[in-house]
Amino acid sequence: MPLFLVALAAGSAAPVLVLAVVVLLVLPALATLGDSVAHRLRAEHGVASGWVEKRLAPGALAPARFVRNLLSSTVRSSPLIGIGAVLVAGWYGLDRFDLARPLLDLVLRGIGVVVVGLTVLTQRDGSPRFRTGLGLDELTARWVPEGRDRAGRGLLGGGRHARGRVAVAQPGPVPAAVTGAPAWLDELALPAEGPPWLAMGLGRIPEPRWLLPDERRDEELAERHRLLAEQHDEVVGCLPGTEAAGAEVLDLVRAWEQAHRPDLATVPVHPDGHPLEVAARRTQEDLVLMVPHGGAHHLDAAVLCFPSHWRLADKLGGSAAAIHGPVPRYADDLVDKVDRFLDRLRPDVLVARRNWSVHDDPALFSPDPPVDPRPATADEVGDRFWLRSERQTLRRLPQTGAVLFTIRVQQVPFHQVAAHRPLAASLAARLAVQPPELTAMNGLAPHRDAVLAWLRAAT
Repeated sequence: MPLFLVALAAGSAAPVLVLAVVVLLVLPALATLGDSVAHRLRAEHGVASGWVEKRLAPGALAPARFVRNLLSSTVRSSPLIGIGAVLVAGWYGLDRFDLARPLLDLVLRGIGVVVVGLTVLTQRDGSPRFRTGLGLDELTARWVPEGRDRAGRGLLGGGRHARGRVAVAQPGPVPAAVTGAPAWLDELALPAEGPPWLAMGLGRIPEPRWLLPDERRDEELAERHRLLAEQHDEVVGCLPGTEAAGAEVLDLVRAWEQAHRPDLATVPVHPDGHPLEVAARRTQEDLVLMVPHGGAHHLDAAVLCFPSHWRLADKLGGSAAAIHGPVPRYADDLVDKVDRFLDRLRPDVLVARRNWSVHDDPALFSPDPPVDPRPATADEVGDRFWLRSERQTLRRLPQTGAVLFTIRVQQVPFHQVAAHRPLAASLAARLAVQPPELTAMNGLAPHRDAVLAWLRAAT
């Protein structure tokens, strides 16, 4: 809409009145309608924020919201208003000269183009009001594989540097952890918006943040080594021809250790196995190789010791689209974006994302979902369930061209979610409105009402 109005205003001085009506009436009215709908939904689902939203009906706040949106629209659209003023002034100023009408129109349009260009340059940051995760993911998939920064700013937002013609957001600081809850909970994004309901949620991260060795390293590596010894064929799958890419991963892990954790670099390298398996013995992350061939990226090698309700044998050799086939709405919301992203990912780019699910068992090796689980009651939610998240990173290997996909599983008992009230509120809002098939994918189909009641009580 704004770009259309800019083009309209640049064409002639006549649409200035239309521009004023849209800026002063249409846009504030639409924004007020959206505010009222959001207010009503939050009230219906028990996640209203603040005394005003909890006590007053949406209609009662509409006049105040309209005034606020009118002021916001006027300020945000001031460049467009300036265009209109310049064009009107230019029209009457040039009309005093004895110029042929075609020449007058040409000069006026030239003024409009210059003003429009200056406006676009000064307004390229966009509006935080309308920046949604889903919208940014669309831009990510189509134009900038680097994604957006951890703070959620737009691709063309503040704190950026030029790269060719595109300004790329730099990684922002991770928010301070909420007391009583692990810091990684701050990285979870749970927008209660849709459709589309699925988003890539990519953010660029610095090299030191690629791997996350922490206080659980010894415990998790012990479990990893046990699985590799006792259930090797269940957790390792490497197709022929992936040895070179695996060796590149091992070199990358070793180089990262020497640069960022020299203490880990002294650990002897395991002498046997596929190079990808040798690398995975050193990390808390599972390692997956997506190899491009046949017009798509395929899962041709992986060490998957800590799966979240899926089995490597079922996915090995499959394309990204085939791997995610069982994911509800993936074909509608993400398949094209993911394929474009994988095709355009460059070796100098490192990105991360998170997903989430709820398990009733803290076991890291969890390939199968529970069968006919007993529905939970609200009283037992805090102690029965675990919030589980996969921190996933993606990077292209410069020599072989494969995409390395790391998966770090982190989880907390649900009662710790109550210590992170913003997350509990976001999770409640998401569960209240997302489609049932996504709730089932998150592991909450039989427990939704109990978990929702528990989350609302926690906030």
